[in-house]
Amino acid sequence: MSPVTKAAKSDRNSSLRRYFQDAVEDFAPFADFMDEITPECLHAFWGLHARSQLILCGNFLIYLFLLAPDPSQVQDTFRLLGRFHDSLQRLSAVADKVAIHILRPVALRIDSFFTQAAQIMRVGSALPQQQHQHQQHQPPPPSSCSGQSPSTATVTGGSGD
Repeated sequence: MSPVTKAAKSDRNSSLRRYFQDAVEDFAPFADFMDEITPECLHAFWGLHARSQLILCGNFLIYLFLLAPDPSQVQDTFRLLGRFHDSLQRLSAVADKVAIHILRPVALRIDSFFTQAAQIMRVGSALPQQQHQHQQHQPPPPSSCSGQSPSTATVTGGSGD
């Protein structure tokens, strides 16, 4: 799905446009899988690389969202990301210390994506430097208005294991 350019997004013959929907459809069963995982499952089979694999999956979902060439595909990938996010929050709300260790990095990544996406939509598509300057002039929002749900706080809180 390269090159990743504006021209590729608009060119119906680019590999990005040709394979994008297939990538979304191929990844949908992963969201189904995450919906079915229970806290017990987190101890049953995940193994040594589960944490990094979940991070890769989360990054791939964000990548798909950012590459979406048209509004309907933006909506499709946003729904997929939302389902993944909901699964992470559900699991994090009932997870023990071992499970939190597996879930925390991808949950932080997805949470920060949703936070940044909301900020970008409010401010517009400002350059990162402009956003940084804009943020320096505004006080941080109170923690009670951070938009985090109690389950997200469970994932991001703790002693930094």
